Amino acid sequence: MREESIHTDRPISLLGNLRTGISIMRYYWKTVVAIYFVSLILAFFAVGPMSSLFSGLLANTELYDALNDGYDHTIIMDIKNNHPDALGLAASWAMSMLIPYLLWSIFYSGSIMGHVRDYYNSEAKPDFFRSGGRYFKRFLLLSFAIFLVMTICASLLSTIIIALGINPFDQMSENALIIRISIAVIIFLIVFFLLSIYKEVAKVIISDDNKGNQKGKLSQVSQFTFSRKGLGLGLLFLLLLTILSGLYFLLRYLMGENIIPLVIVGQLFMLSRIAYKFIKTATFHHAIIALEK
Repeated sequence: MREESIHTDRPISLLGNLRTGISIMRYYWKTVVAIYFVSLILAFFAVGPMSSLFSGLLANTELYDALNDGYDHTIIMDIKNNHPDALGLAASWAMSMLIPYLLWSIFYSGSIMGHVRDYYNSEAKPDFFRSGGRYFKRFLLLSFAIFLVMTICASLLSTIIIALGINPFDQMSENALIIRISIAVIIFLIVFFLLSIYKEVAKVIISDDNKGNQKGKLSQVSQFTFSRKGLGLGLLFLLLLTILSGLYFLLRYLMGENIIPLVIVGQLFMLSRIAYKFIKTATFHHAIIALEK
């Protein structure tokens, strides 16, 4: 059943917000399944032709047998040296499929937000395509802005590492370089973590059709991102994603070379990632509007 109200006299805990997010995802489970099937179809059109491409170019070669026997990083170098056209065509095909998938991801993110917002309105009837189209432009610009910031941060960190350089006559130079790269990676991960929270909060704020001051909205996003609740929710979902990914890789390891179980586990992971994304959006939305009340 829908929750008709979120009014409360007590602060809602992180787990309380999470439970609400899970409830909203369960209410719209059919939408989660629909998103999964469309994503599966896109993946099929991407992987199928690429597999046929490699099979055609490498058929009746030792490389093809090596690929069937198992992955080895040296195989990639052999393909690059002996069949450069295969990698070039594969890269072109991957890019041609990556853009539609990213656009689809942004579209269904907008649809998820529309469903979450309509959850609290008993008279609203969520429409997948209407919601996706409604927020598509806003979420596209947001994704582009986040990508731009990440690119700038990565470029700055790379420039700093290169500028520091290594002294080839110093025996400690290699260790110093490892330390510098480790620090840069940690900084990049922290920035990525904060931007992931910022993006979720921004999606909630910009989905509000109430026009208002844009500077005020940016300030609101920043305040919640660096608040205890914002950081707490970010850490909570980071933990959940770590557990989810850990279970996936553990099951893959336990399945060994059994193809059918591996496929099933992979599809379950794909479905769970979509459910995770739905829950994350619903949880952040509930936490933010609860504070506004």
